[in-house]
Amino acid sequence: RDMIFTTLHYLMALVASQDQEAIDAMLSNIRNWSKEDTTQGRICAEVGLGLAEALVSLRAARYEEASAALMAHRKNTYKIGGSIAQRDLFEMLLLHSATKGEITDWGTDLAKQRKDNQPNSLWSWRTYAYCLDPDADSSAYTEAQRNIDIIKKSLVH
Repeated sequence: RDMIFTTLHYLMALVASQDQEAIDAMLSNIRNWSKEDTTQGRICAEVGLGLAEALVSLRAARYEEASAALMAHRKNTYKIGGSIAQRDLFEMLLLHSATKGEITDWGTDLAKQRKDNQPNSLWSWRTYAYCLDPDADSSAYTEAQRNIDIIKKSLVH
């Protein structure tokens, strides 16, 4: 078997393609895998299955469900393996699901944390700006737009 990290990335591709039969088969495999008394089976049970279900929920626009599942496994995502940058994808998916649809204070807080932790990330600043109300948060919004412009200019040169 693969590592659950790899399997989750295969699942991402299936979810993006919307091949429901293949998605259902992979989820079934992950559910079965999570019952195995192996290292990867235990990781599937603890983290992998929840992340897999979050991916499916996110694609189905069930953002609250996806956010809850991703948040529940946030502190243990490292157990699936992969590099920090590769696992960061799940943080990005959490932020995406938390800010889709209705913007919540929680989603805005996550966006602020991300831009504070990654101040040179264009995506982080854009997501943070997206969460802000330009009228109510004018100084924060102006700061975000300024940083977006600075980062974009630095990418061109």
